[in-house]
Amino acid sequence: MQAPAALTGLQTAVLALGDRAYPDFCAFGRQLAAWLAQSGAQPLAPPLQADCAEATALAAWQALLERLGAAGGVQLSSAPMLLPWRLVQRHWINQGSPGAPLYRLRLTPPAPEAWQAGDLLEVQPRGGRGALRRYTIASIDAEGHAELLVRQLRGPGGEPGLGSFWLTEGLPLRAAIAGRVIANPGFHAPPDDRPLILLGNGSGMAGLRAHLSQRVARGQHRNWLLFGERSRAHDFHGGAEIEQWRRRGCLARLDLAFSREAPCQRYVQHALAECEGECRAWLRDGACLYVCGGQRGMAPAVHGQLEEWLGAPALAAMAAEGRYRRDVY
Repeated sequence: MQAPAALTGLQTAVLALGDRAYPDFCAFGRQLAAWLAQSGAQPLAPPLQADCAEATALAAWQALLERLGAAGGVQLSSAPMLLPWRLVQRHWINQGSPGAPLYRLRLTPPAPEAWQAGDLLEVQPRGGRGALRRYTIASIDAEGHAELLVRQLRGPGGEPGLGSFWLTEGLPLRAAIAGRVIANPGFHAPPDDRPLILLGNGSGMAGLRAHLSQRVARGQHRNWLLFGERSRAHDFHGGAEIEQWRRRGCLARLDLAFSREAPCQRYVQHALAECEGECRAWLRDGACLYVCGGQRGMAPAVHGQLEEWLGAPALAAMAAEGRYRRDVY
């Protein structure tokens, strides 16, 4: 597009996809629209700019296509429509922790909704003006609501994160927020009752809790949880429920690592390293191994420990078979 082309009389329309988190939002789409105009093309409508596949912009594009003769109901995305989910509960669950505030949110759908452990809830903060955010659902659909664990995040300059602060402080209780369930088959449960090893940290408890809840509901009790956070007193999210599952025999083994407690810093990867013999035994018995949480620190350290034990080819084979799955962010 270094020089105009001979496009006089050509009718055009431009849909630009981008993310407002970047300074050059929809830059190529805007450049393309300007080049078409310089080349003599006739725009049918001003360029449409969609922030993270914003539903309003996509609907306007679909209406334009239908006005031009496209068949009704043009499917622009495989994702379901955004619907009004209602915030019914919100609790700050780690008061006193040295970590950033973590909140447990409970949202109800406008009608019964189905999902599986591992699936995501995609929401649009600030009445459609913010980019879509995805959160792992911590509950199962039989509970009738979606629970989320949302950590307040800040940018490099200390500015509050648009999505996390809106959900944890800005959105009033009982207010509606546009949302939809997004299937995440790469983190769905095993198809049978084989043993399941669950590892994670921080807000990654959301995915771990969903899988444990689903397994307990199905009567599948060969479950092993390894979880890490900063302080047991403030950061053992859902600890009472987990301890109850263990007492009832729904959780075969529980290993915890709290990095800010004496005598030394201890993380999930350290808890795993101490259990090599039993971990190998579970894997020989066909266990699946799921990791949920931070992609910095925890997830690569756990991956490195497994590679050291099993070798990279064996771990890759487990992933290809669906026995090693990760939901990291």
